[in-house]
Amino acid sequence: MKIIQLKKKKALSQEEIDELIRLLEEAKLSYTEIGKRMNMDRHKVSKIDKGLIHIRAGLSYPIRKIN
Repeated sequence: MKIIQLKKKKALSQEEIDELIRLLEEAKLSYTEIGKRMNMDRHKVSKIDKGLIHIRAGLSYPIRKIN
């Protein structure tokens, strides 16, 4: 029998969330590119952008505005 170890997901630091928000506001990188840079999948980036997780007072969602 093969034993599979699951990676424990670490919580994002405030600095990581700040950087992610900055990248979303710049709107130059795709969710996938931001995810690679931040070591997370694009779905988590999308959830943060939409305000589904890591909600921050004073921000309007979605963070990335589409013109």
